[in-house]
Amino acid sequence: MDKKITCLAVDDDPTSLMIISNLIKKDERLSLLETYTDPIEAAAGIILHKPGIIFLDVEMPEFTGLEMVESLVRPPKVIMITSKKDYQDKAFDLDVTDFLVKPVAKDRFVQALEKTLEAIKKDSLTIKVDE
Repeated sequence: MDKKITCLAVDDDPTSLMIISNLIKKDERLSLLETYTDPIEAAAGIILHKPGIIFLDVEMPEFTGLEMVESLVRPPKVIMITSKKDYQDKAFDLDVTDFLVKPVAKDRFVQALEKTLEAIKKDSLTIKVDE
């Protein structure tokens, strides 16, 4: 993969954000454009940067990650991150690519990333044919 996939990381917990950011930075296929602790700023950043992947916390003040995904007209690939598995069904209903439970283990991060990169590759190979 020649071109790096652009990413944003969003989590109101600075420690969790640092962990996910470090995992992203260690993968040569990814380019971390920005991190956000504020979900309102993150929503604006998603529109501005148009990332390929968002690593997104669920529980945040004012605006949850689930609400953020629902509000996007054309959401990028989303990997949800939370400390509670209760949100998993709702997240997959919103067509997120994967769902990570905190604390995020490196091997599980890699697994979610592989799944997401495969989905991006599949999307880029989809050819629309007019009939």
